[in-house]
Amino acid sequence: MKVRHTYIITLAIALAAGIALPSCSQKDQSNKEERNAIRSGNKNFEAKQYAEAVSDYDRALAANSSSEAAQYDKAMAQLFLDNGDTVAMKKAREALDNLAKSANDAGISERALYNLGNDANYIGDALKAAAQKEQGEGKSQMTQESTTYYKMAIERYKEILRRRPNNVMALQNLRITQLKLPPEDSNKNQQKPKPQQQQQQQQQQKKQPQPQPKPQNNKQILQSMQNKENETRRNMQPVNARNTSTDKPW
Repeated sequence: MKVRHTYIITLAIALAAGIALPSCSQKDQSNKEERNAIRSGNKNFEAKQYAEAVSDYDRALAANSSSEAAQYDKAMAQLFLDNGDTVAMKKAREALDNLAKSANDAGISERALYNLGNDANYIGDALKAAAQKEQGEGKSQMTQESTTYYKMAIERYKEILRRRPNNVMALQNLRITQLKLPPEDSNKNQQKPKPQQQQQQQQQQKKQPQPQPKPQNNKQILQSMQNKENETRRNMQPVNARNTSTDKPW
């Protein structure tokens, strides 16, 4: 009887292993299909074959619907495709917005924010160029729309800097975009010290009049850069959302 019990237990373990193995195999196969599809999509993306890239990323999502990398890559490919499909473009921006807010991968979340800023910048530039061809009220309206998009881009870059103040690309694009605003909007957009901070600075200056106060945070650093950057404004290159965001590590 003991031998029989041993046999039954062994058989049960073998059956359990047999049931589990296909599940692991399917998961591994799914991950492999996802990786291969993303790899193929990235090749098509680099070759500017954006429609093919979207199809590849769809295959990756079919293998793993929760793949944040595939969601991000597909959204970017749709934005670069820009084939007049407003529904697809809207979905792409919504996907990036969702990833920016809730992606588990902090790198993907930051890239989504960065490219949303670049995309808003791109739209602002397009509206500004169109405004130059318009006359009268139409021109004023288009200019206001471009300003709205520039402000949207600025908020995206600021959000990145709140998360990671040493993001050089976000800082650079923030400053360039701020200089695109009309003077009145540009001045309003600049971050000013709070009243309490001003009082503290004044007290420090009274106690120690000789040394100059150093910037306390990234916002003050941006203010200190304003004068120098105004002098070099003409030499700055405009942000192009379609050329500054192709880095994809997947």
